[in-house]
Amino acid sequence: MSDKTFNALVAAAVILAMLASVFMLSGAVQPAEKPERLAPAVPCDYAETLFDRTKVHTLDIKMKDWDNFLSFARYKQYHLCDVTIDGETVENVGIRAKGNGSMFSILMTEGSRYSFKIEFDAYIEGQTFHGLDKLSLNNIIQDTTYMKDYIAYTLMEEAGVPGPAFSYMDITVNGRPWGLYLGCEAIEESFLERNYGPDHGGYLYKPDDTQLKAFGIGGNFDIFGILFALLGSVDLSDLEAMHQGTPEGDWTGMDMTGVIAMIGGAEPDVALQYLGDDLESYKHIWNKAKAPITSGDKRRLVSALKELSGGDPRAAVNAEEVIRYFAVHNFLVNLDGYTGASIHNYYLFERDGVLEMLPWDYNLAYGTFLMEGTEAVNDPIDEPLKVTMDGTRPMFEWIPRDSEALKAYHARLALTAGTDWDSLIDPVYELIAPYVRKDATALCTYEEIEAGVQMLRSFLKLRSESVLGQLAGEIPTTHAGQAAAPESLIDGSQIVTGVMGDVTQGLMESFNMG
Repeated sequence: MSDKTFNALVAAAVILAMLASVFMLSGAVQPAEKPERLAPAVPCDYAETLFDRTKVHTLDIKMKDWDNFLSFARYKQYHLCDVTIDGETVENVGIRAKGNGSMFSILMTEGSRYSFKIEFDAYIEGQTFHGLDKLSLNNIIQDTTYMKDYIAYTLMEEAGVPGPAFSYMDITVNGRPWGLYLGCEAIEESFLERNYGPDHGGYLYKPDDTQLKAFGIGGNFDIFGILFALLGSVDLSDLEAMHQGTPEGDWTGMDMTGVIAMIGGAEPDVALQYLGDDLESYKHIWNKAKAPITSGDKRRLVSALKELSGGDPRAAVNAEEVIRYFAVHNFLVNLDGYTGASIHNYYLFERDGVLEMLPWDYNLAYGTFLMEGTEAVNDPIDEPLKVTMDGTRPMFEWIPRDSEALKAYHARLALTAGTDWDSLIDPVYELIAPYVRKDATALCTYEEIEAGVQMLRSFLKLRSESVLGQLAGEIPTTHAGQAAAPESLIDGSQIVTGVMGDVTQGLMESFNMG
């Protein structure tokens, strides 16, 4: 065993040991008492009120013992609180911490800026905020631009892909400043009713297997990103170089897929492969169903996967929606998604045996899952990231094989690549800059944020240049083609993806490496 491999294994073992102690040495959490009252009837206008993106909204969390709540946040159990949003108070709602890899980063650095979920009907059945049942509050970790998710959801919206409503929210706790978050509509029942109607008749899943149960820790805590970085074919000095934003960190030789498969996240059912008619073969889909499902519901979804992999894909998917989704998704170079190494961070909507892809979590897109600049900028559009056209990513692979679908996919890519990035970025930055400057729990400095925004702007412009070049036939659209013609690629050497915030954010300091 090489010294490099040994060091990486030791570091990974240290992380696992620390993570185990985090979970096992803390006491139990007492459930909050359930209030007894009826929820008032409210209109379903939250998309136009709470998620009005022309302003930063205010959200105050009122809780008697906030510090105690934070000390048990890792257990992801709901606690009782009141919230006041833009001056309107909703009492007796549930709040809990959320996240997997992002929570791990917070715990490792002994921080408290968790992402949260606010469930308005956690204690009072039927209670909503203007029709919204659950609100996700994104702590914007691993994102020194403060706008990775914002831009991704904006592009999905412009492409006509159903996605979460979202807006920035300035959070206070018991009146004290806490920080600027991105508020997102949870993709659950309110989302389905808003996008598909109250009688939509569909079923929602979040296929995933990024868990650590094999290590005896329990729960669903996800550290796949950190482990693959430490166990990959690089040494820790490279990891530090990438964290520091210098181009010396060379990640082009990493084989991440095998490491991630060891700890979950690369299961074939999560990749939506057809694995036969045995329903037990799809447990990583059923386990994340967002509502009760029957064996009939399961068989209907499996039949769709069978068509997708070996029959008529257009009979199994909403072709137009799936094409639009992948056009934006693949433009964004998200290694932490369906076409990447970890195969998660998406929702699957099934209705009448027809499937759709719904977007979620792009904080490690834009090549910031430890990709080198030129590689990220030129990611091939017809074989994105880990796609090898061997049947392992069937939800995307049918598109290049269908001439009409490929034409529509390329047309949508051209529209996304034609975005005026300055016109998109500048108003957002102008809106949030005053809040970013005073962010009480910011995970980076204001100077790092300014640098991150400029790097994001540069990346998007170069990515557009490469995508348009690929569509014009000037740059190959496959891995093999690009390997054979490296001189055709757009030079992305000035792009240091870590400057935008990446999976290592905060972890180097925890090991005194930064």
